[in-house]
Amino acid sequence: MRNLIIIILVLPSFIFSQNKKEEKKATKSAIIWLEQIDNGNYLASWDNAGKYFQSQIQQDRWSATLNASRLPLGKTLNRKINSINYTTELPGVPDGNYYIISFDVSYNKKNKATETATLLKEKDGFWKVVGYFIK
Repeated sequence: MRNLIIIILVLPSFIFSQNKKEEKKATKSAIIWLEQIDNGNYLASWDNAGKYFQSQIQQDRWSATLNASRLPLGKTLNRKINSINYTTELPGVPDGNYYIISFDVSYNKKNKATETATLLKEKDGFWKVVGYFIK
């Protein structure tokens, strides 16, 4: 009985610790991916995005979209995490393990913006961006 009580007391902190590790992995993946965009490596960002993302937009179309929407904003000056949310369900996409990470960002031609990256844990265990937009 005593062992059961210890397990019940320790289990929530273990689960929380595991979730924090996954959150850190997803956040790191998002930042690395966003840095590719910051550096103008649009084709590489498509290559490193999730399979779902790649199935929704062709590589050349993705590059053209970023040239039209992201390039005019100029160099990224600052990016900090605003919020991180975990969910298993999102409208219009298959169920899975998702993190939605919102960043406050400033560019040299736009003082305030919000970037949102949605990441999915893929079958290989890696977090990949499957959605991105700037507001």
